[in-house]
Amino acid sequence: MEEALVPKRKARIITGIFYFISGIITATWASRIPDIQQKLALSDGELGVVLFSLPIGLFIAMPVSAWLVAKYGSANLMALSALIFVSLLCFLGFSNYTWQLSASLLFYGLSRNFFNITLNTHSIEVQRLYDKPIIVTFHGIWSVACLCAAGFGTYMIANNVATQWHFLAVAIVAVFACLWFRNYKLYDRPPVTDKKPLFVKPDKYLFLLGLIAFCTMLCEGTSFDWSINY
Repeated sequence: MEEALVPKRKARIITGIFYFISGIITATWASRIPDIQQKLALSDGELGVVLFSLPIGLFIAMPVSAWLVAKYGSANLMALSALIFVSLLCFLGFSNYTWQLSASLLFYGLSRNFFNITLNTHSIEVQRLYDKPIIVTFHGIWSVACLCAAGFGTYMIANNVATQWHFLAVAIVAVFACLWFRNYKLYDRPPVTDKKPLFVKPDKYLFLLGLIAFCTMLCEGTSFDWSINY
């Protein structure tokens, strides 16, 4: 087995921190959707059209993100992808027009996919250091982060803190965490020079697995984007 550059416990803790950042940023955005809708005077139908920019960004980023992670390695890109994702949260909060929010959501989706693919790929790398399954703990950390973000969002709403300042406060803390661990590397691997296609036709079983994932993400996206409104 390839020898890691850091102790496996440290690798697990750092990976968990980035999962926490992912959950915090994702749920922070979701906690203020009604406020942004009210700020821009959007009907539910108009909000639905605007929110559609997010999955478009997720879809566009999928092949490019996978290619970048395969070429440069997940650890090399984890802090960078997290920084981009965190920064886009501020653009959502400071959007004053519908077109600004749509554009911000598009790039937010791009960065979220980039970060998620990097993070989940890296969790598999960390799993290789352990004899027992640990990936489920990372997703548990992500869920705890969502709960923390919901609680902090409730506090901000109760104290009438504007959405943009709420997002900015969360982003500043997350940026410092990303910068602190920016030089973290699990393995010392050179970039991959082999040319690989951006898209490979899936076989039947991979297609069915993708269909299950699509349905799951459809439910998750609906819950995140709309449950708070109702």
